[in-house]
Amino acid sequence: MEENNILAQFCLLTGLDQEQAQEYSALLQSARRQVEGQLSPQAEPDCARQMLEQLAAAIAWQNYLNLKQSDSPRRISTPDLTVEWQENSSQQAARQLVDSLRQSLADLLETGFAFLLA
Repeated sequence: MEENNILAQFCLLTGLDQEQAQEYSALLQSARRQVEGQLSPQAEPDCARQMLEQLAAAIAWQNYLNLKQSDSPRRISTPDLTVEWQENSSQQAARQLVDSLRQSLADLLETGFAFLLA
């Protein structure tokens, strides 16, 4: 997977320009390593490289939104009133995109579950 391609996809998803997105290079690298770590040993990633890069960018976008959300309180309580913020539409869209890409790449990715047959 090419980091520049992941960065370009991340910019499209976040609306950041490349200079602004560079500030989140750790998120991009982490997402790339996460996807690479989930690849099945028998997978041939070259045939789906573009979708794998899109998945890495979507994971980075999801983490970016979570990071931005953590900057603000999620709940404020007083004796008479409690206000709680729910997941916003961007977070829902990011989660749906990640889930959809993972489903499309299911034959290349390991689920993380293993069963021992005795």
